[in-house]
Amino acid sequence: MFKLKQIITTLALTSLLASCAGVNAYKEQAKIPLTPEPEQTVEADGVVLNSQGIDFGKAYRAYVNNDLDRFQAFNRWSFNLNTNFLDRYFLRPLAVLNMNYVSPDLQNALVNFSSYLDEPATLVSNLATGQFKESGKDLTRILVNGIFGLGMIDWASAMGVDSNGNNFDFALAYYNVKPGSYWVLPGYNSTVTRKFIAQTLVQNSLVSAGYSAIINGSTIYITLPLNLYTAIVSRGQLISQENMVFAAQDPYAMFKSIWIQNYNFNLAKATGKPQPQASESSIDLDLLNQFN
Repeated sequence: MFKLKQIITTLALTSLLASCAGVNAYKEQAKIPLTPEPEQTVEADGVVLNSQGIDFGKAYRAYVNNDLDRFQAFNRWSFNLNTNFLDRYFLRPLAVLNMNYVSPDLQNALVNFSSYLDEPATLVSNLATGQFKESGKDLTRILVNGIFGLGMIDWASAMGVDSNGNNFDFALAYYNVKPGSYWVLPGYNSTVTRKFIAQTLVQNSLVSAGYSAIINGSTIYITLPLNLYTAIVSRGQLISQENMVFAAQDPYAMFKSIWIQNYNFNLAKATGKPQPQASESSIDLDLLNQFN
C-alpha cells in the first residue's frame, strides 16, 4: 500500500511539473485554427487541393476527425507534457546517451529479445483470425530464434520468415470491433481505446502471467526494463526525423496524422486486408513503428 501511494504521488508531481513546463506551448497551439486554410484551395471530389494540386488536407484529415479525437483538449495537454517535459528532459537525453555509448549489436539484441517475448501472442492472434500460414511462421520464429539465438538474434527474419506483427488489438479489428477514441496518455503516448485495452492491458497481462507461471516468479523486473529500453532505442532512431514533426505549424496534428497512418498500415499488414496509402514521401515508416 505504501509503494502504491509513492507511485501515485510521483505521477501527480510529474504531471504538475510537466503541465507547468508545457503551458506556454499549449497557449501557442491553442491559437492555431482546427482546419488550416491553404491559399488558393479547390475542391476535387471532396478532397482539398492547393494551387499545386497537392492534397493539403492529408496531414490534417485525421486531426479534424471529431469522431476519433473526441478528447482533443486532454490529448493536447498530454502531448505537451510528453514532448516538452518527459521527452525533452528524460527520454531524448537517454536516447542520445544510448546511441553514443551502447553498441548497436547490444541494442539489437535487447530489442530483439523484447520482441521475442511477444511472439506467442502474435501466434495466438493469427490463429484467432484464421491466418494459419502466418501462425506457422510464428511457430518457426519462436523455435528458430529461441533455440539458435536465445531470442536475441533474429535468425528467422534473415531466413525470410518475417512476422506480420499481429496482436490482440489487430485481431479485434479483424472482426470489425471499432477502434474507439484516439488518446495521448502521459508517459505512454498515442493509442486508441481498442489498442490500449486489448494489447496494453489484456495481452501484456496474459503474456506476463504466462512467463511468470513458467519461471514460477514475477517477470516485471525483466519485461519493464526491456520495454523502457526499447522505447529509448526507438526514440534514438527518430532523432533524425523529429524536426519534421516539431517544425510543423501544429506538431500535435502532424504527430497524430503520422501515428494514425502508420497504425493503419500495420493493421492492414497484420490482418491481411488491403493496405491503405499510409506514408508520406518524407517519412520513414520503419522508424515510425515506435509510435505504435
